[in-house]
Amino acid sequence: MVMAYVSIVMMSSLVKLASDQGIAPDETLFFRFFIGLMLTAPLILRGPKFNWRIHDRSASLLRNGAGLASMLFMFYSLKYLPLSSAILLANTSALFAPLFVLILYRQKTSWVTLLCTAGGFLGVCIVLLDANTRQLPLPYLLTGLLGASLAALAYLGVKSLTRRHSALNVIFYFYLSGTLVLPLTYSADWAVPSAYEAMLLLGVGVFGLGFQFFLTKALALAEISEITPFIFINVILSALADWLLWSTIPNTGFWLGTVVILFSLHCITAFNKRPNTTTRPPP
Repeated sequence: MVMAYVSIVMMSSLVKLASDQGIAPDETLFFRFFIGLMLTAPLILRGPKFNWRIHDRSASLLRNGAGLASMLFMFYSLKYLPLSSAILLANTSALFAPLFVLILYRQKTSWVTLLCTAGGFLGVCIVLLDANTRQLPLPYLLTGLLGASLAALAYLGVKSLTRRHSALNVIFYFYLSGTLVLPLTYSADWAVPSAYEAMLLLGVGVFGLGFQFFLTKALALAEISEITPFIFINVILSALADWLLWSTIPNTGFWLGTVVILFSLHCITAFNKRPNTTTRPPP
């Protein structure tokens, strides 16, 4: 799991460096999808017979549409926010998931989960208030939160898809949809990258795929409740990158909000793990 978070911090750092060079966030995201698609293709060609069929089109549309939009919003927030703030906001997607389950699927949500979710959003408010004192642009803070909410929707789509589709099928169509859709956002801001910028974009694609791979392996080997505490490593690594690359040091308010958010996420996953163990059929 540590490697997954190292990969996402590396990818996000390269995205921000590319933005500093003037590369538009949607262009960077296009190369992230295109390179990922090119790296995924050999796995399909060399592996066992690949099932091209999409059995659940509505779940696929939800996963690909919400996932693409969430990443686009995240890339824009990375351009205008400190790396640690953008990544922390992206990690709040787990706070939105119980709300969407309640609203969209009408599934009963425990009061403990709702209470922990409210506590997590209290941590978000602390971070936003702290960000306001540092005069960070509020529209892009809200953009980061919007991206997190869409990521939660995409996660629900993934959960539905994995019942009838392989992980490679889900990843392939996600990369394919992004590669096909993002050129439609072409504008005058897009430019032919220089050699240095091309290396940054290549790194975005490689580390983006690495994050997908390591996260999938971690989820296969451990419960989500065992993985969630590692999010704190994600925040620490992004804060370290902020300091080394951009000389930005998060202050006390940021860390206080971070602790509240991560504690709430841990409580949500720990509590929701218990029903699964009690309802498991006997061997």
